[in-house]
Amino acid sequence: DRMNRWIPHRDEYLDNMLAREALPTRPVPCVGCCDPASTGLYRCQDCCGGRMLCKGCILGAHQWLPLHHIQMWADRCFRLVSLQELGLEVLLGHSDGKPCCNSVKGHANFVVFDSKGYHLVTLLFCDCRLLDSRSHRDQLLDIGWYPASVVQPQTAFTFRFLDTFHRLTLQGKISLHDYYLSVMHKTDNAGLKTRIYRYHEAALAARQYAHLMAAKRMGRGHDPTGIGGTPQGGLALRCPACPQPDWNLPKGWENSPPEKKWLYALFLALDACFKMKNRDRKIDDPELGGGTGYFVDEAEYQAHLKRYVEEPEKLDPCDSTFHAIKAVNSKKASSDVMSVSGVAAVKCARHALMVPNGVADLQRGEKYVTMDWIFWSSLLLVGAILPVIASYDIACQWKQNLRRRQSKLPVSYAALAVVTIRFFIPNFHINGHKLKCQTEFYFLLHEDVGLTHAETVEQEWAHIGGVATMTRDMGPSARHHTLNDHWTFWNFRKMIGFGDWFYRSLTNTLDETRTHQEVLHEFTERFPKETIQDWESMIRRWEQDPKQPNPYEEIEEAINVNKLRAELAKEDAAEAGQPDATALHATSGNMFVHQTFCLLDQRRKLRQHAADTKAHATEAAKATLQERRAAFRRRVFEYYQIQNIYMPGYIEERTSQLGEDDLGSGDAINAENLPILLPSDLKAMLRSKGCLPGIVDTEKRYAEALLKDSLVNVRRFQRLVASVRQKMKHTAGSNVGQREGTRSRSLMDTVAAKLNRAFDTYGSAYTAMRSLDPRGPWSLRFRELRREDLRGPRRHDDSAYSEEQPSETHRTPSWIWTVSITDYSTDHTDFEVTEAADSRAMDLHMRSEWARQRARTRRHVEEICLLVEEMRRVLTYLLAKADWWETQGQRRVQSGDSKVKSNSRLAHGLLAYASRQASILRDLAKVFAKLWLPPLKVYGLGQDWIIKLEPILITDPCEMDAAMIGE
Repeated sequence: DRMNRWIPHRDEYLDNMLAREALPTRPVPCVGCCDPASTGLYRCQDCCGGRMLCKGCILGAHQWLPLHHIQMWADRCFRLVSLQELGLEVLLGHSDGKPCCNSVKGHANFVVFDSKGYHLVTLLFCDCRLLDSRSHRDQLLDIGWYPASVVQPQTAFTFRFLDTFHRLTLQGKISLHDYYLSVMHKTDNAGLKTRIYRYHEAALAARQYAHLMAAKRMGRGHDPTGIGGTPQGGLALRCPACPQPDWNLPKGWENSPPEKKWLYALFLALDACFKMKNRDRKIDDPELGGGTGYFVDEAEYQAHLKRYVEEPEKLDPCDSTFHAIKAVNSKKASSDVMSVSGVAAVKCARHALMVPNGVADLQRGEKYVTMDWIFWSSLLLVGAILPVIASYDIACQWKQNLRRRQSKLPVSYAALAVVTIRFFIPNFHINGHKLKCQTEFYFLLHEDVGLTHAETVEQEWAHIGGVATMTRDMGPSARHHTLNDHWTFWNFRKMIGFGDWFYRSLTNTLDETRTHQEVLHEFTERFPKETIQDWESMIRRWEQDPKQPNPYEEIEEAINVNKLRAELAKEDAAEAGQPDATALHATSGNMFVHQTFCLLDQRRKLRQHAADTKAHATEAAKATLQERRAAFRRRVFEYYQIQNIYMPGYIEERTSQLGEDDLGSGDAINAENLPILLPSDLKAMLRSKGCLPGIVDTEKRYAEALLKDSLVNVRRFQRLVASVRQKMKHTAGSNVGQREGTRSRSLMDTVAAKLNRAFDTYGSAYTAMRSLDPRGPWSLRFRELRREDLRGPRRHDDSAYSEEQPSETHRTPSWIWTVSITDYSTDHTDFEVTEAADSRAMDLHMRSEWARQRARTRRHVEEICLLVEEMRRVLTYLLAKADWWETQGQRRVQSGDSKVKSNSRLAHGLLAYASRQASILRDLAKVFAKLWLPPLKVYGLGQDWIIKLEPILITDPCEMDAAMIGE
């Protein structure tokens, strides 16, 4: 809409832009000195207003703005002219701007790169004794120009140039080469000037600047040991929501009871990315801090690779198709020209942050030697023995012999042997594993993990993938630095987003928990208490020992109609044995109703056959269809003769529908459209008068049994459809051949047709029951079946599956998986006894879905506990880190650092920066608290720690009142 409103005015905009190419008036007096003799021929593109000034005024206005772009009116147009050409000299060394009495001229071709272009400048360095002979590089740094070299610099880059590139590359993944060219084109887009090439210097300066900024933000400038004393992982930004014993865990956490100690578990996820390759260009560039970021120490890692004696891993049978399993015993590098085939990383499984010392380069596939090293290296920096939840897409294989391999690591890793580790597979990846893995390593089915899914490990790969091309040809150390830098940015942005993320997660989980609790309660009420207790005992036994019977297995079969037929046959036999029994027809009333349902099922199949033949109308198919129609027509009209006896009131209705086909000799109506009506199809009054006694009740019993069986078949065929769809998905990218794919598609069509017939059968039975017994006990269980109900049993099993759908953990199952088939009685004593005897066996068919719904509910309750604990940890960490920064301001002074004592500005700068960092962290904690505390108070969550933190975080009385009433 805004664009449409702008279009009529675009010529006006264009005219205005063109008008700015000319002088405002002719002649133009200088608006600076207002001297009539001084003509304003110069204007600045960077200053606001575009005022026309004379040479003297333009130089005076830019004494402290030497990097502005000046235009001069000449030859009927504006042309670029540098301030250097106009005679501007930049005075350095004296903060008051006065020229030095002993100035030294800088290099004749000194060039300064700014984010708005590059400039040749004339420099006058101070060389007087008043400033104790400060170096030229210090004088450049004083005005925010970063020298390209330590000795006799000839090039400088403004902090604005470096900071702008730093932000652009972190956010937009722009390469330095592209940024450098854009700056060059800003000054000389037409290529009319002598070419200046300082790309190599820019690359070094950009890398140095990013390294210094990382050290500055992590407090290395406040540490007496300086950058050189940075510990392992000291330049990495840690996740404030994860447990950090020295920062955000309560005192005595290690002595907490089991029902609370699980909250202090460390959730880690491992994965590898093969996009992050590195070409072997024989570049030997120095590391600016090996092991201080997210990459492990390269020297120690390479030494470990040399010591490691590779042993082929013995893999258990697993039908996983993941590349990691295939690459475990790989002997071949990905390419002869690539020294690195990718990176392996450990990440925070719940919040997607990178973990310090959790990244290493891959040489040949996803080897355990690398995955083990980064896993144990990241745990080594935790500082305490925390329980660990480890997620890996091939955890089922990787966990084997992990302890044995750990025992071969250096002695510094020996203390980690006592770490308690639970292994899982990410929720999306687990679908590619065998059924055993899908329960044993599935987050949803295990206690004390909340709604963790560990697919967060994939999120960061999408972010870092943007620099894959940029880092492919870098030197090894420059590549490590670049990736470390981007991962710090990723961690920081994730941390800043915690406010909204935790708020949404908590409120959504609370809503979902109520829904799942209601579903579970309704589900549980359908079964005897003894059955529920048995199932819960079975779940607990399986959780303690996966070799015990699996409560999540699914078995189910349709048996209700067959049992009913046996019962009715007994009734017919008993009735025929009575002395005064008079048979109306050789076909009993019970058999008549059964035959009617059979004809209805045959009619559905014939209709499907007719539809398939229409789609593939060959002569042979048409002939077969006509034969089936003729045979079905004969059966129907023979059935009409029996119907006339048991349902005489139906003759008139049937005759009106048949019309000319009443005698069965015509073909005005296709056989599949012949009317086959039951008592339920008639109006209540006609039904009672037009049917013989017992027929209506028999149909009701048949319809009820058919309702159960058809729902069982719907569930069975829906599972089969899901299974075939998964098989087709896995074979789509494999080399199984066209024949296997054709077989799968043919099987899918067959099963889908059966599912449709079961769906139609249920619909017919449901309609009959609604007509015959609309308020009977059956209506409390069974619902109208719609197409949208045909989903599951898993999220990825849905026919309309998409990533936007709720995950398996969050989804609410379709009612077809929660209804119990046999837990309500019928009107017949013998049948009641039969079903009661078999009720327990039939209940087992619902055990799996009940157990999964129980798991969903419990995981949601756990997630609320985890979120509340993580909120507490974030706020505690931010406040603790702020207090830590407050102690850093005087640290170097207290340590007797002579450099700080002799430089008062440095001492003040250390104190000011520490105060600013502490202020930012406290303000961030307050922003988070303002979002989180109201819902926490409304639901009575986290009250034990809110009482302690609230006075610190919310100091405004109005905000305090709002938080108290939960607004």
